[in-house]
Amino acid sequence: MIAFRNLPVMLFACALAAVTTPAFAADRIVIDDTGVFPESLSSDAAGNVYIGSLAKGGIYKAAAGQDKASSFIPAGAEGMHSVLGVLADGRTLWVCSTDDPAHVDTSLMAFDLPSGKFRAKYPFPGGGVCNDIAIAPDGAAMVADTSGSRILRLAPGARQLTEFASGPDLKSIDGLVFTRDGKLYVNTYSSARLLRVEGSGGDVKVTEIATSQPLKNPDGMRLAPNGDILLAEGQGRLDRIVLDGDTATVTVLNQGLNVPVAVTVVGNTAWELESKFNYRREPLKGQDPGVFAAYAVPLQ
Repeated sequence: MIAFRNLPVMLFACALAAVTTPAFAADRIVIDDTGVFPESLSSDAAGNVYIGSLAKGGIYKAAAGQDKASSFIPAGAEGMHSVLGVLADGRTLWVCSTDDPAHVDTSLMAFDLPSGKFRAKYPFPGGGVCNDIAIAPDGAAMVADTSGSRILRLAPGARQLTEFASGPDLKSIDGLVFTRDGKLYVNTYSSARLLRVEGSGGDVKVTEIATSQPLKNPDGMRLAPNGDILLAEGQGRLDRIVLDGDTATVTVLNQGLNVPVAVTVVGNTAWELESKFNYRREPLKGQDPGVFAAYAVPLQ
């Protein structure tokens, strides 16, 4: 998910389940609201799509096969602030809530699926920017703290987040994803790097992946049905990332959206989320951004 502009700047089971979910007939999912400026989206095994709003601090849901996303968890529910990362995992919808610009009341939140009922709130120790979430093979929730240059971990059944990794290599950390072999990959928004993070506690190794072409403001990541990484770039692209050891081949699947920030997969379709964040700053600030939507990108 994208780093705030005032900052210096997994899914294996879900991917398998998504292969059997119904396809959408439409080529876009429109959010039924104005001024949303969405930042993240996710999908569940049934094909429902969930979209978080940075500007309003709420969650929208498009039922499987539908082309409109309506309010699911209202803005400000249980003290929810700007919503960055969202992740549907089984019967839990994980949500990143961040108060901008203070970055003090920042939390990982958990809501029930399918009801949307609030379950729990896990404050960030020392504050920060909760930006994205991925589920480890052991069931732990791994969370990116963009301003804190760290990854936090919520163990299954735990009541508090703990630090998993931190350091200058993780400055402006943004998207996270676990590949089928259980390895954690993250990206950094400002320095545009793709990294593999291995180990735990004080014994963590960070390896930069050499990509076949430069990345530009990498953001949300998810797995494709075949296990490749799909990555949204803030400069307008959706990529397929094919890993080979410490290198990766980047293939552009789609380009031209206005600040795409996230991607999710339903069946053999990737849904790329357009944020239109440039309408939040000059020279477009105050102008009508039009509809907010996620767009279908067929996967071969």
